[in-house]
Amino acid sequence: MRPEPTEFERQMLEKLEAALEPTYLEIRNDSGNHAGHASSPGTGISHFRVFIESKRFEGLGLVDRHRMVYDVLKEELAGPVHALAVHAGLPGELPRPKGPPQPPEYKNEGR
Repeated sequence: MRPEPTEFERQMLEKLEAALEPTYLEIRNDSGNHAGHASSPGTGISHFRVFIESKRFEGLGLVDRHRMVYDVLKEELAGPVHALAVHAGLPGELPRPKGPPQPPEYKNEGR
C-alpha cells in the first residue's frame, strides 16, 4: 500500500499534471536515504525521483524531456529540493518502478 503523498509532493504532482498532462506519474521521496548527508537539511523534502510518461515528450530527446520537468519544478529546485532524478518517457515507454516507495523517515543503515 502506498503512503499518501505529503502536501509538498501533492503540489509537485499538480504542477506536473497541469503542465505535462502525463499518462503516468509517480513521485518518490528519497530524502530519508540521505539523512545525515551534508546535502540533506533534514527537512524530508530534499531528494526525489520522478517517473513520468507524457505525449508532450514526442520528438524530444532525453535531455529536453528532463529540462521540461526541471522547468515545471524550478521553484522547488531553487528551494528545498536538492536532488531530482527524472525518468521521462512516452506513454508505455518506462518500466514501472519496483518495490514500495520509501517514506521520508526511512534510513539505509547499510551505507
